[in-house]
Amino acid sequence: MNHKLSIKLKNLLIFLAEHGFLVFLFFLVLFLILGSFLFYQYSLIIKSCSSETDIKFIKFKENVYQEILEERKKRDQRIEQRNQKQYPNLFK
Repeated sequence: MNHKLSIKLKNLLIFLAEHGFLVFLFFLVLFLILGSFLFYQYSLIIKSCSSETDIKFIKFKENVYQEILEERKKRDQRIEQRNQKQYPNLFK
């Protein structure tokens, strides 16, 4: 049983090696068809979801934005302090 399987696998690999261009074309067409199908399904899902749900507006939270800006300023100051530190040259 195992011997027959190894012979079939070997023959399959030889066929794939001898007909590489045809195998490439087969996989190219296969993946194009699969990609087209997935794209079509995705577009149908988007159309059905957009008709069912209402558009919700996003409210911009100014206070959260200011907190983030403050944290970035603090981080930038810490980085700037680290960059200003002078290290002695060990190779002099």
